[in-house]
Amino acid sequence: MQPEGEREASSFKEWFAWLCESRDKEKLEAFAMITWSIRNARNKLRFKEVYSSPEACVHKAMDLLQEYRKVGDQLQKPNTRTEAQWRPPSEGNIKVNFDAAINAEGGRSVRQAKTLFVEWSPELGEARAALEALTVTHEEGYNSIEVEGDAQVVIRALQGLSSRSGAVQLLVDDAKAYVNILNGSL
Repeated sequence: MQPEGEREASSFKEWFAWLCESRDKEKLEAFAMITWSIRNARNKLRFKEVYSSPEACVHKAMDLLQEYRKVGDQLQKPNTRTEAQWRPPSEGNIKVNFDAAINAEGGRSVRQAKTLFVEWSPELGEARAALEALTVTHEEGYNSIEVEGDAQVVIRALQGLSSRSGAVQLLVDDAKAYVNILNGSL
């Protein structure tokens, strides 16, 4: 990436100054993601002794950038959601509500009787929160439940209307087993 029509930058500092002055949002975003990916790979090598090739770093960075841009596009769309309103459970049932949250330090947590701090994707966090909520409900001896949560992807997977991949699906399958044991509805 060098200034078009100009000589090559003689230093990283000169090149970076040109990049910032160009105000090319796409190149700046790519630079930020690649830089983060290199730093992340360096930390994994240093602290966990896990090597990532330069190609893998760039590939991960571009995947993250694509996801970042997709989310940005979705955020710019007008929100046509209606405000959700809580309803009490049907007679004889208890309501089990799950939610994962991001704490002030940026770590993800599952809010239940205890708080766990781990690094999860939002979808994995929501699936884990559903499983934890159902596990606690079972351990407390409740049955006849209604399950609700704000993560529609996880709710749809629990209902069997969609399937997820990897660890998320494993958590959903375990949560579904608890819903069946607890005579629950979604």
